[in-house]
Amino acid sequence: MSGLWLTLVPFLGSSQAAHAQSDAWVWNTTLPGAAVKPESPPVFASGEQVEGQTDEFVTLTGDAQVRQQGMTVQGDVIHHDANTHWLDVQGDVRVQDQGNHYRGPSLRLNLDTNEGVFEAPRFELDNGGRGTAEALEFLGKDHSAAKGVRYSTCPMPAGGADWSPDWVLSASTIDFDRGADVGTAWGSVLRFKGIPVMASPWMSFPLSDARKTGFLPLGVNLSDTSGLELVVPYYLNLAPNYDATLYPQLLSKRGVNWGGEFRYLFPTWQGQVRADWMGTDRLRPGESRYALNWRHQQSLRLGEQPWGLSVNVNRVSDDNYWRDFPRSISALTERQLPTDVVASTAGERWSFSVGSYQWQTLQQPDAITPAYDRVPHLNWDWRPPQAQNYSLALHSELTRFEADRSGSENGWRWLGNVDLGRRWNWGPGFVAPALRLQARQYQSDDPFARSGARQGNSAASVLVPTASVGAGLAFERDLQDGGLQTLEPQVLLAYTPTVDQQGLPIYDAAAKDFNFSSVFSPFEYSGQDRVADNQSLTWGVTSRWLRPNGGEWLRLSWAQKQRLRPLTVTVDDTAALPAGASDWLLGADWRYNEHWQASAFAQYDLDIDRVRRSTAALRYSGGAFRNAQLAYSFQRDSSELLDLSWQWPLNDLWGDRGRLSGDGGNLGAPRWYSVGRLNYSLRERNLVDAIMGVEYDAGCWLSRVAIERLQNSSTTASHRLFFQLEFNGMGSVGSSPLDTLRDNVPYYQVLRREPVAPSRYENYE
Repeated sequence: MSGLWLTLVPFLGSSQAAHAQSDAWVWNTTLPGAAVKPESPPVFASGEQVEGQTDEFVTLTGDAQVRQQGMTVQGDVIHHDANTHWLDVQGDVRVQDQGNHYRGPSLRLNLDTNEGVFEAPRFELDNGGRGTAEALEFLGKDHSAAKGVRYSTCPMPAGGADWSPDWVLSASTIDFDRGADVGTAWGSVLRFKGIPVMASPWMSFPLSDARKTGFLPLGVNLSDTSGLELVVPYYLNLAPNYDATLYPQLLSKRGVNWGGEFRYLFPTWQGQVRADWMGTDRLRPGESRYALNWRHQQSLRLGEQPWGLSVNVNRVSDDNYWRDFPRSISALTERQLPTDVVASTAGERWSFSVGSYQWQTLQQPDAITPAYDRVPHLNWDWRPPQAQNYSLALHSELTRFEADRSGSENGWRWLGNVDLGRRWNWGPGFVAPALRLQARQYQSDDPFARSGARQGNSAASVLVPTASVGAGLAFERDLQDGGLQTLEPQVLLAYTPTVDQQGLPIYDAAAKDFNFSSVFSPFEYSGQDRVADNQSLTWGVTSRWLRPNGGEWLRLSWAQKQRLRPLTVTVDDTAALPAGASDWLLGADWRYNEHWQASAFAQYDLDIDRVRRSTAALRYSGGAFRNAQLAYSFQRDSSELLDLSWQWPLNDLWGDRGRLSGDGGNLGAPRWYSVGRLNYSLRERNLVDAIMGVEYDAGCWLSRVAIERLQNSSTTASHRLFFQLEFNGMGSVGSSPLDTLRDNVPYYQVLRREPVAPSRYENYE
C-alpha cells in the first residue's frame, strides 16, 4: 500500500473498514494493492464518496475516476477488488486510453492483465475514426477485439443519439493488435448511403500510417479505347526500405495486363521500377504489349572522389503504345522516350560527366524524325576563381552520335568553348563585352554527303570566334502617387565572322524561338553544329511602373534586331537570310493586385504589317482552390488556340465561401468544386484536349467525377471517364483522376493532404 492510503485510513475511522460520504470533498488516493508489482505504474483514484475495506476493496461513487499511466477510467460508480485488481465500472463509463476515447454503460477491467469487457461502447480513435460496438473485449496490453462493430470517420452526434453516417464499415468482429500494428476484420461490409460498395469475409489493415502487405482498393475506369478497366492492386511491404505493388488489370476490350512496381531506398542508392506486360491484345491480334520505366539514383566513391550515378530507362513494345495506354507511364506524354545513364563528379572549380543518351521514337500515327543517340557523351566544365566583374569558363565535350535511319550522319564530334566576359557598372548604366571561341572537330563513319567543299571527306574541323558588347541605361522618375517609373534602354552589338561550315553534320543545331531572351543573344541557333555569321545590332527598351512599396504592377517592353549583313551560315545550309530589320517584339506584364495578373506578347511583321505570332494570358487567383486562367495563342497560317483552366468552389455561386481549415486545406464541408481545362482550336473549330471534373467534399468522404479527352492525331482522340469515392481514413473505390488533374490543370490543389502511396494508385496507404 502507499503512504497516502495509510494516512487516510485512521481519518476514516476504522482499521478494518472505512466509510465516508461527502458532497464537498473529492478524495484522492492510491488504490490498495495497485503498487504491489514494482514494474507496474501506480494507479490513482478519486471520487466524491469513498467506501472500502483495507486490503479488500474500495468503491468510489460520484464523479469516480481511476488513473493509470496512459489511461483514465471514469464512471458513476467504480468498484476495485484489491486482491484480484479487477475494476467494475457502472453508469456513464468513459475511458481515455492512449488518445482513444470510449463511452458506454459498463466496464469490467483487470488492471494487471489489461483484460476485461466494455459493454456497448461508442468510441473515437486518435486517427479520427469513430463508431459503436456491441462489446469491446480487452485481451491484454495493446490487444483488444470488438464485436458487432460499426466504424466510420463521419461525425457522431452527441448525447447518444442515433448515428447514421454517410459511409460505414460494419464487421462481425475486428481484432486490434497494437503491438503488431495490425487490425483484422471478419465479415466486413463497406456501405455508402446504405448501399454496399465493398465486402470481404476477411481483411487485414494497419492501425496507423505504417504500410502493410495486403490488397488495396479496387480501381475502376472507363475508356473508349480499352473499355471497362478493373485493377486489383496487391501491396507487398517487403522491408522498411523497399516494397512492391502488383496491379493485375482487366481491360474488357483488350485482355489482361500484368503490372508491377518495385521501390527501394538505401543509404547511397534509391529508385523504382515499373513494368506492364500484356501477352495478347485482342484489339491488336498477334501483338504482346509491354512498357518499362526504371529510375535510379546512386552515390559512388572512386578513391577519394565522390561520384553520382543516374539511370532513367523508358521503353515500350510498339509505336501505338502511347495512344492505347496514354496514362500507363508518365513519359508516354511524349513520343520520344529517353533512356539515360549518366555518371558525374565535380570539384571546387570543375565538373565532369560521362553518359549514354538514347531515344525510342514512336512513329504512329505520323512519322517524326528520330533524335540522334549520344553514346557516349563526355562533358567537362571548368571555372577559375572569378575576379570582380570578370568571368571565364571552359567547356569541352566528346560525343558519339548514332541514328538508325536513312540519311543519318553517324560519327564523333569534339567540342571546345572558351567564354570570357567583363562588366563595367557606372552611374545609371553598364557595359558588358564578351568573347567566345568555339572549336569543333568531326570524324564521320561515312564521307560527308552534304554539298560543299567538304563533300566526300570524313573528317573536318572548324574554329569560330564570336564577340559581343551589351550596354544599358536605367532612368527613373517619381510618380504622383509616390511610386516610380523606369525607362531602361538596352543594346547588343554582336559580331561573328563568316566561317565556312557547309557540309558538316547537323546533330543538334536548330533555330531559336524568336523572343526577348533570344533577341538579346549573340547566337542565332541553339545547339553547337552551326554558329551563324551574325553581325547585328539589337536595341530595345523596357519601362516599369512600381508602387510606393516597391512592387511592380506594369512592365512594357519593345525590341528589334537589325541584321547588318546577310546571314550566310544557316542551320540547314539553305539560302542566305537577307540583311535588314527584324520583326518587332512587344511584351506587357500587368499585376493589378494579388488576385489579377495578365501578360501579352506579340511578334509584329513589318513586311506584311500584321502580327505574325502572339500570346496572351489572364489569371485570377482568389486564394486557396480559387484559380482561373484564360490563355490565347496565335501563329499566322498555322494555329489559333484558346486555353481555359480553372478550379473553383461552386458553393461560391450561392454565397457560401467557407473558411480555410488547417487539417489539409479544404474550405469546409459540404462543398462542391469544379475543375478542368479546355484547349480549343479557333482555326479548326473543334476541341483539342480537355479534362473536366466535379469534386464534392462531404467532410468524411470525397467524390470525384472527371472526363478526359486526349487528341491522338488530327482525326482521332481517346476518352476516359474517372469516378472515385474516397473514404477519409479508410481508402478509396474507383479510379483516381488526381494525377491527370495535377498534370494538366495549372495551380490545381488537392482538397486534402494525401498520404504517400506505394504505387501510382492514390490513397492506399
